[in-house]
Amino acid sequence: MLTTQVDSLSKERALYYGLYEVIKEKVLLTDFDPARFDKIVDSVRSSRDSATLLAGAPVSRLRDSLSTMNSQNMQLKEKVDSLSLITADKSKLMNELKDLKSLLDAKIITQMEYDEKKRLVMSKWQ
Repeated sequence: MLTTQVDSLSKERALYYGLYEVIKEKVLLTDFDPARFDKIVDSVRSSRDSATLLAGAPVSRLRDSLSTMNSQNMQLKEKVDSLSLITADKSKLMNELKDLKSLLDAKIITQMEYDEKKRLVMSKWQ
C-alpha cells in the first residue's frame, strides 16, 4: 500500500513538473514560483477569455469603429493643416509689415506711402 502511494505521488509530481515546464517554456517564457501556479493559471485563463470576447466581436461593429476613427483622424488632420496655414499666413503678414516699417524707418518711403501700403497689406490678409 505504501508503494502504491509513493508511485501515485511520483506520477503526480512528474505531471506537475511537466505542467510547470510547459507553462515556463511555452506560455510565460520565464521561470516562476510554483506556489503562484494557481494565480498564473487564472491570469492566463482571464487573458484567454478576454481575447475570445474580442475575437467574437461582430465585425460590423469593429468596421464602424474603424470608420469612425478614420473620420475623426481626417478631421483632426484638416484642423492641424488649417492651423498651420493660419500660422504661416500670420508670419507672412508680420514679415510684410516689418519690411514696410523698415522701409519707413530708413526713410525710403514716406509716412503717407507707408500708411497706404499698410492698408493694402492688411486688406489682403483680412
